[in-house]
Amino acid sequence: MCLFEQIKLLHENGLHSNLIALGCLVLTVAENQPENSLLPPARYQTLVYVGRSLQNQGEYRRAEATFKEALQYAKAAAKTKVAKTSDMFKEGLTEIDVKYAMAECNIAVRQFSQALTLLESIPQRHRTPKVNMGLGRLYQQAGMERPAITAYKEVLKECPLALEAVQELLSLGVRGAEVASLMINIHGNSAGTEW
Repeated sequence: MCLFEQIKLLHENGLHSNLIALGCLVLTVAENQPENSLLPPARYQTLVYVGRSLQNQGEYRRAEATFKEALQYAKAAAKTKVAKTSDMFKEGLTEIDVKYAMAECNIAVRQFSQALTLLESIPQRHRTPKVNMGLGRLYQQAGMERPAITAYKEVLKECPLALEAVQELLSLGVRGAEVASLMINIHGNSAGTEW
């Protein structure tokens, strides 16, 4: 089993401190001995796994720096055509996921404006409900009601029963009828509750 498979196994089993130690060792070897280097997608994914493990261990600043390094590496590899962008993100660890994780790290160390800037850097058409929910919370915390309302409405477009988004819209003064109309998709499909 190759080193990357071992790193992936550690990640899947939640052995975060072990993953950090092995991942950092493998990344150092990859930098100093390019002939024994990881393939670009494996190197990117290793950086992300190490970042997630650092985040899980509460080392938010190191995690953010590792996530940033992963994104820079992915961009450089794609630019120099060392690897296709689709290969870099084949494990489901997309740029959006990494930016969201970076924003979570910023929130954990109370750097809310940096978290907001990171989430805003994700193009609107690529924002997931999770990203929009995060944006809504950060906008609301910053006192920016209109963008918060827009973000919460985007959450409800894809997840009509996101009750926290409903509560936040109501707390921001959006009329109940308008909120109900955003939730109508779920009610229109079934006459009764189906379990």
